[in-house]
Amino acid sequence: MAKIYKEILNLSDRGEAIALATVVESLGSSPQKAGAKMIIKDDGSTIGTVGGGQVEFTAIREGVEAIKTGTPKLLEFELKESEGLLCGGRMKIFIEPILTDPHLYIFGGGHVGQALSKIASTAGFEVTVIEEREKFITSERFPEAKELILGPYEKIIPNLPLNQNSYIVIATHSHKLDEIVLKGCLKRDYNYIGMVASKEKAKTIFHRLMEEGVSQERLKEVHAPIGLAIGSQTPGEIAISIMAEIISFRNSRGGNRTKG
Repeated sequence: MAKIYKEILNLSDRGEAIALATVVESLGSSPQKAGAKMIIKDDGSTIGTVGGGQVEFTAIREGVEAIKTGTPKLLEFELKESEGLLCGGRMKIFIEPILTDPHLYIFGGGHVGQALSKIASTAGFEVTVIEEREKFITSERFPEAKELILGPYEKIIPNLPLNQNSYIVIATHSHKLDEIVLKGCLKRDYNYIGMVASKEKAKTIFHRLMEEGVSQERLKEVHAPIGLAIGSQTPGEIAISIMAEIISFRNSRGGNRTKG
């Protein structure tokens, strides 16, 4: 049992959203007794067990759904041989989502990135800023950010702990770099991804990436132009429109996108 709790802490520290399945009632002959626990990750992988067979299959399915919606659920089972278990009895399993704060990754430490970091932090997001230019990524510019990463985008992206709790905003100082970052991030997992670009520039970048083998379905996930249409002009207004879109997306989708 201590191992399960240790894994929960480790996964939470890494920013991974999970669900915990706990057997809360076990009557008659059942594969696990009350208190048995299983961690369910957003990809359906597990740590621990609540008994195997159809019971565990259902618990995993409901656990993945709970991570998406943030809603706990109580499952009740009448155990029969036809369900793949050579036993009879009843079980109740409580599915509890354990969600960490959403994490926003901002590529680009310019004026928009600086304003977005402040607003995102206020909205409850942990913020990581990634930038290639040393003078644009200082603690003075981003005092609220959890992490500042300096270096080439191409080398940094593969090592970021991106997952279904990750939100990505691409706002570098050049369209060439935007394209490099977008291509790298589309190979990773995330919940939301958006890029600061005009419709024409986004169309051009998408066309080039499709020629390089990026699927149209994957590119449809990219919010570009990014942000709600509120007539924003200044970096602060643009940052507000971006954050408003991210919050709207997060709330309407139950917190997680369908994995590509």
